[in-house]
Amino acid sequence: MVTQCADQHRAGVVVFQPARVSRKRAALLDGLTKLQKAIILYFQHADHAEVVVDLGQNSFYALTLFRHYRSWSSLRRAQNANCRASARLCHTLPGVMPSRWSALRWQSNSELLTCGPDCTTLEPIMSQPWSPDSWRALPIQQQPHYPDAAHLLKVEQTLASYPPLVFAGEARELRRQFAEVTQGRAFLLQGGDCAESFMEFSAAKIRDTFKVLLQMAIVMTFAAGCPVVKVGRMAGQFAKPRSANDEIIDGVTLPAYRGDIVNGIGFDEKSRVPDPERLLQAYNQSTATLNLLRAFAQGGFADLHQVHKWNLDFIANSALAEKYSQLAGRIDETLAFMRACGMDSSPQLRETSFFTAHEALLLNYEEAFVRRDSLTNDYYDCSAHMLWIGDRTRQLDGAHVEFLRGVNNPIGVKVGPSMNTDDLIRLIDILNPDNDPGRLNLIARMGANKVGDHLPQLIRAVEREGRKVLWSSDPMHGNTIKASSGYKTRDFAQILGEVKQFFQVHQAEGTYAGGIHIEMTGQNVTECIGGARPITEDGLSDRYHTHCDPRMNADQSLELAFLIAETLKQVRR
Repeated sequence: MVTQCADQHRAGVVVFQPARVSRKRAALLDGLTKLQKAIILYFQHADHAEVVVDLGQNSFYALTLFRHYRSWSSLRRAQNANCRASARLCHTLPGVMPSRWSALRWQSNSELLTCGPDCTTLEPIMSQPWSPDSWRALPIQQQPHYPDAAHLLKVEQTLASYPPLVFAGEARELRRQFAEVTQGRAFLLQGGDCAESFMEFSAAKIRDTFKVLLQMAIVMTFAAGCPVVKVGRMAGQFAKPRSANDEIIDGVTLPAYRGDIVNGIGFDEKSRVPDPERLLQAYNQSTATLNLLRAFAQGGFADLHQVHKWNLDFIANSALAEKYSQLAGRIDETLAFMRACGMDSSPQLRETSFFTAHEALLLNYEEAFVRRDSLTNDYYDCSAHMLWIGDRTRQLDGAHVEFLRGVNNPIGVKVGPSMNTDDLIRLIDILNPDNDPGRLNLIARMGANKVGDHLPQLIRAVEREGRKVLWSSDPMHGNTIKASSGYKTRDFAQILGEVKQFFQVHQAEGTYAGGIHIEMTGQNVTECIGGARPITEDGLSDRYHTHCDPRMNADQSLELAFLIAETLKQVRR
């Protein structure tokens, strides 16, 4: 028996009264997903529909179906844009059924209105409201186990009392610049450490990474003829997801190292115990890093002439000098012309905008920095200008998605080869329900041998559904290998190969390849093999300093920038 009811100005509701439905949540989900047909009511202005399952004996389950399901979109396209689909029409369409069911939301009988045979209007059952701590009620992945919960709570309260690291207005400005990238009028450059370290914290290290990012940006800006939005994996990139909870060495099992913000890298029991005090140290280091970055960006260090001189020095000592000298020469001529015209004192030539970002992995840390903006009343996570969700923590019903859906920062999602089109559209709609072009950055991290097989179908799904997102490429995480010497490394040729394919796929699909997201350092490390000054597997041990994943060094990063610049020039002709 199926009863239908609807209101012309509300989402539709379908009440199922199946003969046999288990009262257990898992069995109920299984039963629903096996239905051959589901009647879904769709109205043009409805955000969602409600499905209520009558279990009998005055017991009900309810779940929300959002309109991004493929069946809804198809139904909308099948009708005139100005008309609403009716329950009768939905019923006549064969196989109208969502490919995925959203998580069940229990509604007590007192909250659930009934719908009788006379089709009395049933008020939609709304989804749960967001709050800074609503993530705590949901399943969560990749979290450390702190042995002293009281100590952790005290640290969380202390962090919440501290000043924010960034301000809402800065995050709004980055969101505006992201919108420019999404619409093809700018390019995103995002880079920095795999994981920041307490031990290697120094002004010189911050300066060198910032310097290389500036050098990369000037080359890309000139080649593409558009602004480059600069975002550092800095001032908060401490926590790291791990493939296993434990690490085993010589038969000894200890908790995995999860970044300096959680525990120590030393392989001993004391170092590996998660310590809440490290959250405070991470905050203090982030504060100092941000202070120095702001000084570099606005105090003259970012002067365009100086940055170009650094690039000339790189080219003069590079094996690729002949290849890139022509581009560098054109930049030199342009700067000389501007100087001759008296335009070399402009603040735009001496200062730059620079933003920070990190993976929002430790949600107790992130929650402590949620602030409500006094101008807009929106929530912002003021630990960074941008946050992203990793490929391991993007579960639709998980805590990380729940947390980031409620903060107004621009956000990113790592998209790996395991992502399917239906889940991607659902994720986009949860995180960017207003379809704002500056809100969401999809960071493709496929691997050089998989990007051509997986990325096109995801791009097509996003385009088909009319979603506005910023696409960027992470050519690092899908190309990690283990060298014969035992070191974890990445081949520069594979990194470059994924970047090239990323641009090629977007060009073939008629979409915009909007950015690059890399793990790099300004130091002369030997962690990734290859490059114009090739690092061999035997040479990895010379200066292998990373606490987690291998990073490109300064020369490799600049070489990649020149290669991307050539591609951008061709794409933007």
